[in-house]
This record gives sequence, structure tokens and C-alpha cells, in this order.
Amino acid sequence: MRQKFTILTSVLLLTTALSFATDNKPKEKTVVTKEEVKQPVTPLKDDGTIKWYSFEEAVELNKTNPKQFFIDFYTSWCGWCKVLDTKTFQDKYIAKYMSENFYCVKFDAEQKADIAFEGRVWKWLPGGRNGIHELAAYFMQNQLSYPTCVILTPKFELVTPLKGYVKVEEFEPLITFMGKELYRYKGNNFEQYKANYKRVD
Repeated sequence: MRQKFTILTSVLLLTTALSFATDNKPKEKTVVTKEEVKQPVTPLKDDGTIKWYSFEEAVELNKTNPKQFFIDFYTSWCGWCKVLDTKTFQDKYIAKYMSENFYCVKFDAEQKADIAFEGRVWKWLPGGRNGIHELAAYFMQNQLSYPTCVILTPKFELVTPLKGYVKVEEFEPLITFMGKELYRYKGNNFEQYKANYKRVD
């Protein structure tokens, strides 16, 4: 029951976020220089799994090769975070798709290391179970449930949070819809996309 609830919650959150999107027109593509083409995209590891970056590493890569961000906010004690890791993120198709279309970031929401970002220093704050990092709270909109994954534009604008464990078959249409940036276009309905979705190898 809890698993069904988290999947339903993720879909409802996504649908709500998309219905209130204000920027429905596709943004102009940035002209890519030959030098930038040589910049590494998020590579897969040798075993075909996702190569996760730190937040700072992804921000640095984004300066020369802008891409969307996929950030997985987790904690060391979160059981569903581990299931998401060992099940959904281990799927070879999902790993390849995410690596090609996003900077994939692992972020311990309770980490204590300071992070310099956008002209300020974000810190760990005490409270709750083990405290919370300000940057995690900011992107999670102070809704501290785990796992929470967020999609950001290359300009660090929040597209939508995805809460809870999501099975491969539910996650795949979600991540491809986001990776294609279909949420930017008027008339694109996620539920319709999901109903007609087929994996393209």
C-alpha cells in the first residue's frame, strides 16, 4: 500500500507541477562550439551504471556543457532510498538515458559540509532526526521526505520534485518525459504520454 501511495504521489506531484508551469515555450538552444562538444557528458561507469557526481562537480560541468540536473536527495538511514538505488537506478536503460540527458547528482540531505553556490554559503542546520542541509531543504521546498529526487533546468530552476520509491516501469516514462523537456510545450499531457509510452532502445 505504501509503495502504491508513493508512486501515486509522484505522479500527482508531477501532474500538478506541469499544470502550473508558466514557461510553456521551448527555450532557445544554446549554440554549442567545437570545444564544448569535446566536453565529457555524464558517462556511465564501466559496469553500465550511473556515474554520480557531487553537486559541486555537476555545477562546474554545467558551465561549459549545460544540461538538466537530476538530484537524488537521500539519507543514510532511508530504506526506500536504498531500494531506489538497487532497483530503479540499476536498470541499464534508465542508467544510460539519465547519463545522456542529465547531470546525475547524489546529495546526502544531512551532510554537514558547506557548499558555496549562487553567491552564498549553504550550511547544515540542526534539528529533526539528524539535521538538514540548507541546500537540500531549498530544492526540496522544505518537504523533508526521503527519497526525494528533483529535476532542475541548467539554470537551476526547479522543474518538479519526485517523491518516494518509483518502480522501473513507472519511473521510465517520468524520466524520459523530463529528459525530452516535454513539460515546456503546451498541450503535452504526461498521463497521455505515459499511456502511449514505449521503450526505444
